[in-house]
Amino acid sequence: GADALFSITNSSFLLDHLDPVALADYFENATTLCKTVEIYSLDYPRRYDVLEQVKDAVLGSVSLL
Repeated sequence: GADALFSITNSSFLLDHLDPVALADYFENATTLCKTVEIYSLDYPRRYDVLEQVKDAVLGSVSLL
């Protein structure tokens, strides 16, 4: 919901934030994305020695087609 939308918009870049059409399209696309796919937040230690465990946890939590 709102947390996912905030995360997406907070992590992205809009070239022309003064163009009202581009801004409306940007938020509509971000909203559609949030409604269409699952959004996850990833919080992990920034250490190479646990990178394999992080990868395994991510792959274990998603279903691949």
